[in-house]
Order: sequence, then structure tokens, then C-alpha cells
Amino acid sequence: MSDKNKILIIDDNEVERELSRMMLEKNGYLVVEQSSAISCLQTIAEEKPNLVLLDIMMPDMDGNQALQMIRSKYSALELPIVMVTSKSDATDVVESLKFGASDYITKPFQFDVALRRIQTHLTIGLQSATLRELNENLESRVKEQASKLVGAEKMKALGEMTAGIAHEINSPLSVITVYSNNLLKSAQQGFLDSDEVTKMSSSMVKNAEQIARIVRGIKTYSRKDDSDPMESVQVARLIENVSELCKSDYKKNAIDLKVTGNTDVQLMCRPGQILQVLLNLANNAHDAIVSLGNEERWVEFNITEKENWMLISVTDSGHGISKEVVQKLMQPFFTTKESGKGTGLGLSISKTLIESHGGTFEYDKNSPNTRFLIRLPKR
Repeated sequence: MSDKNKILIIDDNEVERELSRMMLEKNGYLVVEQSSAISCLQTIAEEKPNLVLLDIMMPDMDGNQALQMIRSKYSALELPIVMVTSKSDATDVVESLKFGASDYITKPFQFDVALRRIQTHLTIGLQSATLRELNENLESRVKEQASKLVGAEKMKALGEMTAGIAHEINSPLSVITVYSNNLLKSAQQGFLDSDEVTKMSSSMVKNAEQIARIVRGIKTYSRKDDSDPMESVQVARLIENVSELCKSDYKKNAIDLKVTGNTDVQLMCRPGQILQVLLNLANNAHDAIVSLGNEERWVEFNITEKENWMLISVTDSGHGISKEVVQKLMQPFFTTKESGKGTGLGLSISKTLIESHGGTFEYDKNSPNTRFLIRLPKR
């Protein structure tokens, strides 16, 4: 038996305690003794035994009282407790098992039986500890992989918008470049007109602000904020970021982006995660209605306050989703897009991110158009 196994004996009878100690030490166990159960929690915290032998009949605090106290802090998987009782204490044994005892042995000891039961529960405890460690490692790896999937999906979406974003930056940049060159030439020739300088400077500032808004949107979207604390952000700012990031694709395909409701409301959230959800819905809406032909194409963000909750609905001019597809909509890797054009992770990740904020994410089956509903606590 490994000397790493430590057993705590709690028994007011010194002779029986000594007999138990001799039996256990002879078989390779470390032994800690205590004559009263009153301070057993402190002893357990300090000595960290692998198993407790606990006598039922004791004067200061009986074994069943001590058992309940120990079980309030340690489960049966964390710390096996074997009750020690005389053969006439059947009622007490039943109570002990009800209160969470792992097993019991009777006095006087049959050493072979007692050792076998102790060894059995130590083995179960070791296996439980191993399983807990494996489970914790597995949970950690699952969280790590999930985080990587969220990041990969986020970067994939950003990559798909790169050309449009570049265009949205290049256009105002071209204006700034032309006007700055004009001002430089005018200054070199000594023909600076104050009205013309004011006009060109104002336009340059306006276009620089346009670039700054796009960069802010990319920065907010790209940040790895899964472990960041919540912060208060205006919903209008998030939707402005969505608008800037998908403006080029919407403009190219004549899709009207509408924003209605109370956008001034503040939301406690991780901005990058909420932006990822909103942008995913905006991109999905674009892909769904871009082929509507001559029909009107629009996407609407609506924000409504309801007491301590906020409802954000994202609706597009599409004609809804079939019941068969709706049933699978939130499943990871399910997609209705052509091969190579979608991972099928966007909606399942969006649902996970919203639920991590204490909210809900669902498809609105009652809407005549395609609509997703995001409910978030305002905190």
C-alpha cells in the first residue's frame, strides 16, 4: 500500500483507536488520530486525509453529527467516510448511510474485512480524483477549442469583408489625398483662399472621421475579449460599427440598412462579442436577400426596451425560413449556403455568445419576414 494514503481515525476510546492505528500502520497507511469530532473539519483541512474512520458513539459530538458536518464541505467522492459501530447499532448505521457515509465496519474488528473495505473506498476515491482531473482537463480543452472556433469564425467573416472595407477606406482617403495636394500646391504658389481652405479642410476632417469610424469598428470586432469584464456601451455605437463594416457590400447590392427604436440605450456587455453577433446576422441577411431580383431589399435593426431587458431584432426582407431548416438552424456546422461559402458555425456561436451574457437568441417563427431576436439584460 502506498504511504501516500492517509487515514484519520476519530474515536474517543483510546484502546480501540490504538488497535486501529496499529492495524493500519502495519499495512502501510499513514495515520492521524483524534479523540473528539468537534474539531474534525480543521483537522481534515490541515491533514488532508484520504479516508476517515469515524466512530458513531462519542460523548462530545456523536459520529452522525460529525458526519453531517463533514458532508456539508466534502462529498462522498472527495472524502470517503467509513463509520465504526458496535453490532447492536443497526439504527445508527441506517442513519449514517442516509447522511452520506460511504460504508461501515463493526466492532470488534475483523481486520481482513475492515482492511478490504478501507482499500475498496480508497481505490474508488483515487479513481474519482483521476476522473475529476480528466474531466477538468477535458472541460479546459473544450473551452480552449470553442474559443478558437469563435475567433476563427470572427476572422473568417472579417476576411470576407476585407475588399469592401478597403474600398470604404480608400474612398475617403482619396479625397483627403487630393485636397491635401491641392492645399500644398496653393500654399507653394501663394494663392491660399480662406474660403477654399475652410471647405477642403472640413471635407478632409469629415473623411478622416469616416476612416476612424471604420478602424474603430474593426478594432472592436477583432479584439479577443472573451475574458474581459463587461463594459457599458451605447447600442448606437455597435450598430454604427456594423453599418461601417458592411456598408460596401450593402451599397453594391442596393440593400437598405434601417435602424429603428431606441438606439441611445446603454448595454452592459463585451462589445466585441455583441458586434460579432450583429455582424453575423447582417452578413447572413445580405447573403439571403442579395438574390431577390427586383424585390425590395432591406435589413432592419430594431431596439426596444422592456423593463430590465433589451430586445434587438434583426429583420430582412426575405420570406422566412422553412420549418425543416429552423429545426436545425442552431446546430453547429449546419448551413444552407453553398459548399465553401459557410462554416455553419455563425448562428450556434452567436447563440453561445448571447447566452454567456445571460440573454437569449432565437429565430422568430411568427414573423412574415426572416427575423432573429436577441434579448439581453441591461444590468
